[in-house]
Amino acid sequence: MHLNNYISGRNAEYTIKNLLISKGYKYILRSAGSHTPIDLLAADGKKKLAIQVKRRKYISKEEKDMLLAWAASFDAMPIFASKVRGRWTFHHVNSKNMKRLDL
Repeated sequence: MHLNNYISGRNAEYTIKNLLISKGYKYILRSAGSHTPIDLLAADGKKKLAIQVKRRKYISKEEKDMLLAWAASFDAMPIFASKVRGRWTFHHVNSKNMKRLDL
């Protein structure tokens, strides 16, 4: 079961990576087997994104706080990517809420 979760998570990260490439992001790092709040770090030359990828639409307060701290350390916008009704959505995370974002 653990291996299936890893493969499914890895596939989700590669899906998001490919979406970012299609939106003009040229510099993308993937934290393989990440046990960190950031799965992908992406930049297009102007913006930097620190992205947590989940196949569910929920992120805990602890996960959110860690994502905010890690993103700040990279001077990147904290992004939560999740799959909702079969489509990937992106949310800009801040300390109070999350705002849907079109990349």
